[in-house]
Amino acid sequence: MKLVIIIAGEEYLKRYFHKFPDNKSDKKKVFYKNCSLESLKILQENGFKKILLPTPDENGQKKFIEEYNELIATVTRDNPNRLWWATDIASKNRFTSQLPFILQEFIEIKEILQQNDFDRLIIINLSESLLEVLKKTLHDLNICFIVSGNSPRRWLRIKCSIIKKNGALFYNAFKILRNLFYAQKKLHKIWRARISRDKQYYVIKTFVYNHSFTPEGEYKDVFFGCLPEFLKEKTDVLIFAYILGDYRFCIEKIARINDPIIFPFELLLSWRDVVKAVIQIWGYHIRVAENISFFSSNVASIIHHELEKNFKGIQIYQFLHYESTKKLVELVRVKFFLMTYENNPWERMCTIAIKENNPSAKIIGYQHTVVPQAALNVLIGLKERETAPLPDRILTVGEIPKKILEKYGNYKTGDVETACALRFESLSEGSLCFRQNSRRILVALEGVPGVQPMVDYVIRQLANDHRYEVMIRTHPVLPWNYFEKKFGYEISRIPNFKISHGSTLTDDLNWAGLVIYWGSTVVLEALKMGKPAIHFNIGSVLSFDPLFECHFLKWIITPEDSLSKVLESVDQLPDDQWSIQQLAAQNYIDRYFYPILKENLRKFLVV
Repeated sequence: MKLVIIIAGEEYLKRYFHKFPDNKSDKKKVFYKNCSLESLKILQENGFKKILLPTPDENGQKKFIEEYNELIATVTRDNPNRLWWATDIASKNRFTSQLPFILQEFIEIKEILQQNDFDRLIIINLSESLLEVLKKTLHDLNICFIVSGNSPRRWLRIKCSIIKKNGALFYNAFKILRNLFYAQKKLHKIWRARISRDKQYYVIKTFVYNHSFTPEGEYKDVFFGCLPEFLKEKTDVLIFAYILGDYRFCIEKIARINDPIIFPFELLLSWRDVVKAVIQIWGYHIRVAENISFFSSNVASIIHHELEKNFKGIQIYQFLHYESTKKLVELVRVKFFLMTYENNPWERMCTIAIKENNPSAKIIGYQHTVVPQAALNVLIGLKERETAPLPDRILTVGEIPKKILEKYGNYKTGDVETACALRFESLSEGSLCFRQNSRRILVALEGVPGVQPMVDYVIRQLANDHRYEVMIRTHPVLPWNYFEKKFGYEISRIPNFKISHGSTLTDDLNWAGLVIYWGSTVVLEALKMGKPAIHFNIGSVLSFDPLFECHFLKWIITPEDSLSKVLESVDQLPDDQWSIQQLAAQNYIDRYFYPILKENLRKFLVV
């Protein structure tokens, strides 16, 4: 008799084997996404082998994107309102919505069940949103199953998540109220003297950090680089900013700058706007049909659970961009409105506000960074193109991203054009470096917790292997102490590992002979210098690799591969092939990121 054992958490694994000593079946399999070393050891001791599913080919990946876009379109049809467009699920951002990865997990498990190549199947660390739909699937397939886990504890975790999200709504509302009172106190008299109703403004919606200001007090845009200075020669520029740095510090700096004019997002809000937003978010109910198909399976319960767990997934600061933008376009005459293009909720709030209140303004979305295949937020569906609030025009950093958007998205001809890489000016500098061996390894992390499996893999593979020196470079958003506290890493006890502290990216790349990455843009700098790279593939149906279509001077590893063997294959590449691949990789980067030339900058003035 076939049996599926759903282990609701790793703490229950030992209890299960203690309570139910395993039989002598030869077909004992296990499925998991993340699993501790201790749990893997227990599973291996009991004869369970991990099921390895093949990575879908390009047609399979495109089909997944189409199915997911159709799913979002189905929910959109029942929620034709601004609050829906403010949700993380509607934005399809890979870092704020886990829905596509949960759906992938369900499709993989369903495929395993249909293949029927097991007697005992353990599913460990199952996403909680999948439990009910998986039970129904097992029942429909007449497969016996048991769930080993504490149901009351699972219920408590869900309720705690909901309470936490509710608390975050009120806490963030309080922060916005505090910020808007401070901004109005410091800037109320100043900004009215700086603007003119007779002028037409080119508005740049951006983000401000502490390092957006030079020691001399000048403003340098982190996202748009030299563009504001270029535009100031042609038109009047207004910076519409959300402050991500120290709020009071940045407001003090803004108060001293006459040019350009900088409007903090909160400056145009009132306390009534904030209270109203809390009430709207609190009372909003997202309609989800009883049957929503995804690869011929009804996944409505999964969507319900994700919405409940994340309290609808609406962040108040993003939602309030509608009110702030509405007041901006009522206050000044806006000819152009430029913003980054990632289809985040705040972008859609800005777009709706402009199209409702100043439809003559031209909205430009700037694709300012890389476009991995997993960037579903910008790979829009056919129905989404007709209903979603989108910019009038999208400018990319170069040729490659434009082709990716057109290949996997459903953009109309002429909607997407190339411009230049405003944030990657350094890539146009420097030359290819000499070949080094791969004994010095830089592990480049993204600023998201999802990069942890790569850290775990590299430590497991290379700790105390004195042939290699390993440096881990964290993202500023997520410093190393987060990983230490969250996952218990003790790098100081591993003699051949160290953390990058205080050094520049250029310094770290000059030290390294090779870079290991998951989704970090550090790989762009590495390949441009001629440094080899290894992409860590976590097994997702869509690639997180920012250079997923580049095959030059790049290797791919999975959690099941031997890292030392891959490193040896890098060193064994003949010199003539190495030189060919170096040049090909550099050419690819040059096509990905166009240089900052005046003819490219002028495209920001044409719609």
